[in-house]
Amino acid sequence: MEIEKILGKLRNQNKILSQYVFEREEIIETLNLALLSNQHLCIISKPGLAKSLLGDLKSRFISNSVHAMIFCNSYLKPSEILGPLSIQELKAGKQIYMTKNYAPDAHILTMEEVFKAEKQLSICLPLLNERFFMQDGIRVKTPLISALLFSNEMPSDKELNAFWNRVMFRFQVDNCGESDNFQKILNGNFQELENHPEFAQNVVSIDEIKFAQNWIKNKVEISQETGQVIETIFRICRSEGIECSDRQVRWTGQIIRVVAALDNRTKTIPEDAEFLKNVLWNDPGKDKQTVFKIVIENCNKELVAILKAMDTSTVVIRNWMKSVKEGIAIDHHRIRGELDECKSDIDKITPSAKNQQEYNRAVHTTTLNHRKVSEWMRENKLQN
Repeated sequence: MEIEKILGKLRNQNKILSQYVFEREEIIETLNLALLSNQHLCIISKPGLAKSLLGDLKSRFISNSVHAMIFCNSYLKPSEILGPLSIQELKAGKQIYMTKNYAPDAHILTMEEVFKAEKQLSICLPLLNERFFMQDGIRVKTPLISALLFSNEMPSDKELNAFWNRVMFRFQVDNCGESDNFQKILNGNFQELENHPEFAQNVVSIDEIKFAQNWIKNKVEISQETGQVIETIFRICRSEGIECSDRQVRWTGQIIRVVAALDNRTKTIPEDAEFLKNVLWNDPGKDKQTVFKIVIENCNKELVAILKAMDTSTVVIRNWMKSVKEGIAIDHHRIRGELDECKSDIDKITPSAKNQQEYNRAVHTTTLNHRKVSEWMRENKLQN
């Protein structure tokens, strides 16, 4: 097998999936990280935002695999996870689950509304972590590569902390915001994925995924500089009271090798650790923004500069509007000069592909703010 060919197909899958599910590029890319590092991914959002669709489409790209689905609720039974008990074996005094096409048999496991089954999720702990389940008191290995977990709500019970800690990638999503994507969804003219002209040539098998996993493990090196940046991120997060486990440290080592490999490198760089912004947060209302800031400041200096210019422009325009509304004397030329600087700082940046979306937003914001002050000054005859 050729590693370049396998990784190339996974990258091509990203491009194809982006034609079906919009404004989810980062999650789509992370699905490959999860597959190649044997990790799990959770998407939390209100209903109707293509969580299930994304999982279904990705699973179709993996051949020779078993994809099990669990529809969770508060009354979920162990048999709905592990498979029904064999009546014949029960009569013989044995507790044997018939696992075919259920979670213990799956390479890809999807759990819908996962946190509604909070009382039964402890059954899944060894499945997700050690990849085994108990069959009549005997430890049986499972072939699970990755679990995709979907929910409309965050876990509310602290007893779920052990389960949550086994989920490495965590995302919250909202409605599509761009007009073009709104119109695409409205028109709804999507062909079946299998009919896409590039679908068949970019399908990967379970054997290819396992080959890539082993190749990455043995061939990709974590640089000393990368290791130091990761340690810094974990230490700062812990100092902020954010729980980051040693398990997450170990898994970070697996994942960051995958990031480098998908970028055609056999040695990591500090920027590869940016994925940790979707890993280390536990509560979106408490620590998600803190984690984002810590990770970005250590891994993505370009994005820091983009956000700084945009945020400064927003603060300046907000204060200016307040002063105008309240009739407070203010130097409008100075305000326009500050907005000029913000706009100039953005114009100096040539963004990388991963920062293009934020860059476009910053260009729009800084330009709009500058225009707003300029037009007000012209209307009030304050131009030089």
